[in-house]
Amino acid sequence: MIATVLGALDMNIVNSALLQMAMEFDASQYIGWAITAYMIAMTTATPLYGKLSDIYGCRRVFAASFAIFLAASLFCSLAMSETQIILARALQGLGGGGLLILSQIAIADLASPRERGKYQGILVGAFMLSSAAGPTIGAFVTAHLSWQWIFYANLPLGTLSLALILTGLRSVPRRLSQRFDIAGALLFSAGSTALLLLLANIGSFIAWTSPMTVAIVGFVAVIGMLFLLQQSYTAQPMLDLNLFRRRAFSVAVAVTGVTTFSMLGALVFLPRYFEIVLVQDPRQTEIMLMQQAAAMAIGAIASGYLSSRFALFKPFVLLGVFLEAVALISLSVFIAIGANGVALSLALICLGLGMGMFAPCMTVVVQNSVGDANIGTSTAAISYVRSLAGSLGATLAGGMMVAWLTQDFATIGLAMNPHAMIVANVEQIRELPPTIQAAVLEAYRIALAVGLSVAGFLMVAASMLLLMLPDDRQVFSGEALAPRN
Repeated sequence: MIATVLGALDMNIVNSALLQMAMEFDASQYIGWAITAYMIAMTTATPLYGKLSDIYGCRRVFAASFAIFLAASLFCSLAMSETQIILARALQGLGGGGLLILSQIAIADLASPRERGKYQGILVGAFMLSSAAGPTIGAFVTAHLSWQWIFYANLPLGTLSLALILTGLRSVPRRLSQRFDIAGALLFSAGSTALLLLLANIGSFIAWTSPMTVAIVGFVAVIGMLFLLQQSYTAQPMLDLNLFRRRAFSVAVAVTGVTTFSMLGALVFLPRYFEIVLVQDPRQTEIMLMQQAAAMAIGAIASGYLSSRFALFKPFVLLGVFLEAVALISLSVFIAIGANGVALSLALICLGLGMGMFAPCMTVVVQNSVGDANIGTSTAAISYVRSLAGSLGATLAGGMMVAWLTQDFATIGLAMNPHAMIVANVEQIRELPPTIQAAVLEAYRIALAVGLSVAGFLMVAASMLLLMLPDDRQVFSGEALAPRN
């Protein structure tokens, strides 16, 4: 639990401290890489930790990831320049990725297949609340102490967790005879890092149609093909492609990708809508988003407990995706008609409940659909797909928003850069002449409503895929281990 909280907090806790860091380091526009570096390292490291835990057991790998995280937290607190804090945050992300995924894998070691849902629900709830609370906690610590204390606080909690892991978590090695696939890991890391770097920078530092974009996409495509070929022919691959022959695993991965892609792609601009269209201050926006996070935690804990209590998962994932679809379409309608914040809050709570119900049950489906030897690999695979799909959804949503606003601005004869409008602060938009401001906000409102409606219908498509999952009896009895013919 502490590992999940620490890993989730450090994803966003730095957001509120960036301004103070920039002033202290006399930093450039690249200080935001203190966040990006963490996320890229965390995402790329996740599948590697999964495979290592399958080979060497969860306890040893968990302890190693905690040691990396603690050392990196100390380096972050001692950083004296912009470059040092970015590099230290990348190292911290390398450790943080292990904290998050190995917590989920440890549940599979400690709990029976039926009981896993209950504990996965608690972990998901802790993750949701911690990641949502990160910016608020970061702002409080920075205002009353200093940004260094954001990282100092990790040291006692992390040391306690490391001691508990070494003394209380039993080691369950699975396939000690298998060697780690170094070639596959290098290919995967190179391709994943390049893709995530592109997604983090396209539309801002890199133009969509620039030669750099074409070169990176080509590089990622070549590395991806080499990785798949290498995994197909090596005797001990990093990712066993036969896992995708298991219906429960392949459907769970596909549905997770679709739902995360559509959800994050649709919601990435929603906080900005609250501020520039509903004229809310940041505190009001934060309260609305915290309501969603709380609903996610409640949904995760409740569905996890009930799925274990009644040995059911399919009703909860179906209901979760249904609630997400209803919420996204409702948000689209509410925004299109200019509804107030109360209606939007209700839709966000509904969305949070659906997201929370879906996540822990899908993790259990994956863990129960593979043998014990592949618990780490499979759990890490669905986590990686979730992270990558979210990044891809947010990036494409940004590109589509700019394209939509470009068309709308041209229609009304407005000479304004759509990307500048998206990244401009609220005061800059409010300083526009009233007629232009009204046209800009109307274009933004309609673009967001269309994006949310598309996301809602993608959720409907995801619910159709869910019908292909094995029934509950098969998953909890282990019959889902049988590959498809």
